[in-house]
Amino acid sequence: MTCIAIVWIFTFVNMLGGTWVSRLTTTGLVLVLIPVVMTAVVGWHWFDMTTYQANWNTSQTTDSHAVVKSILLCLWAFIGVESAAVSTGMVNNPKRTVPLATMLGTVLAGIVYIAATQVLVGMYPASQMAASGAPFAISASTILGGWAAPMVSVFTAFACLTSLGSWMMLVGQAGQRAANDGHFPKVYGELDSNGIPKKGLLLAAVKMTKASDLFGELTGIAVLLTMLPYFYSCVDLIRLDGINLRNLASLVCSILGCGFCFIALMGAGSFELTGTFIISLIILMFYGRKMSQRQQNKVVTETQTADAH
Repeated sequence: MTCIAIVWIFTFVNMLGGTWVSRLTTTGLVLVLIPVVMTAVVGWHWFDMTTYQANWNTSQTTDSHAVVKSILLCLWAFIGVESAAVSTGMVNNPKRTVPLATMLGTVLAGIVYIAATQVLVGMYPASQMAASGAPFAISASTILGGWAAPMVSVFTAFACLTSLGSWMMLVGQAGQRAANDGHFPKVYGELDSNGIPKKGLLLAAVKMTKASDLFGELTGIAVLLTMLPYFYSCVDLIRLDGINLRNLASLVCSILGCGFCFIALMGAGSFELTGTFIISLIILMFYGRKMSQRQQNKVVTETQTADAH
């Protein structure tokens, strides 16, 4: 019930406009970065190499197998790097802002993730971190004292809630684009006087309400489905830039990206793979139908033009 209430609260916040969502998300980001950056910088004082080595691989299997199994978690953490591109209609000077936000945001997130998690691995035993629901609250209590733990937990909870607000905005914008391209019902593309797809947001909130108890099962499938356009993008980059020494950097990045996607598939469970395969076939079925309709419309248009001449 709490989950459903939060979804609807931030649905109505989105109906107020992007400015409100931006303010909340920025506030949440600043608050959650305080303990994370503090841990990444100051936590080295409590870093112990023996603890770090003991925590290196606790999966009771080989390092390579542990890495493969962790790929989906890495992808889940970085889903959303394309968010700025989806929201181009709501930002100023998108040709400059969107590439900067995408590249700098990904690089900064990577630095913060790696630095903070490596410090934690060297500060506490893996069993303690696995049993904790708030690892940065624990590190804050070590660095500043016990009074800091509940405050950091509040910061983190608030940041999670505000990020849901920005995700709701992304869902609305993606639905609007899909409707304008003819892939979603037209109702998702209808805008109010302020340019907000209110009906699309309401429909998305209804669907999220229905699926609120399936989060754990949907997570893996969502990651794999997101991986597919990442893979297509890597292949398309090779097609656009070509295979030559002048574009060696983009070629290497494309190949590494494709390899990363293959490894992610290797680490997925049977349920995630089955769900992804079924959903992909359904999407392909509707996409094929749409392409057939476009081809028929094109033929009709060409026929009408020829008759007119």
